Amino acid sequence: MSLIATASKLLQGAATGDDIKRSVSTVYYAIFHHLCQRHCDLLVADETLGAARYQAYRSVEHSNAKAACQECRAAGKGFPKGIIRYAETFIWLQELRHDADYNPTAQFEFNHVNDLIKSCQNAIAAFDAEPERHRRAFILFVALKRRGK
Repeated sequence: MSLIATASKLLQGAATGDDIKRSVSTVYYAIFHHLCQRHCDLLVADETLGAARYQAYRSVEHSNAKAACQECRAAGKGFPKGIIRYAETFIWLQELRHDADYNPTAQFEFNHVNDLIKSCQNAIAAFDAEPERHRRAFILFVALKRRGK
C-alpha cells in the first residue's frame, strides 16, 4: 500500500498541477502492482526463489490486464462483486493514468484525486476480502492468454 501513501503525499501542502497528475498516475500503479504481487504470490509462493518471483511479477502486462478486466466486467465470468469492482477500478484508473501521463492539457481536481485514492483502496480491500478461490481464478484469468470462448 506504499504507492497509495505516495499518491496521498503528492497531494499534501501546495500541490501543483503536476503533483496532482503524478498522484493520479501513482494511484493506478498502486492497483497494478497489487495485481502483480498477487500474480507473483500465486505462481511462485516460495520467496527464496527470487529469479522466478521476479519473472512472475514482471510478466503482467498493462494492456493484457486491462483487456481481461474489460472482459470480466462485461461478462462477469462468474466472479463475485468484489472482483468485478476491482476490475472496473483497474480499467478506470488505467485510463486516467494515460490521461495524466500523456495528455498535456489534462487537469484533475484535488478532491477528485482524493476520491480516486479512496476508490483504489476500497477496490483492493474488496478484492482481498473475496474467497481465495475467486482471487486465484481472477489472477489466472488475467495472466493466461484466452483462447476460444
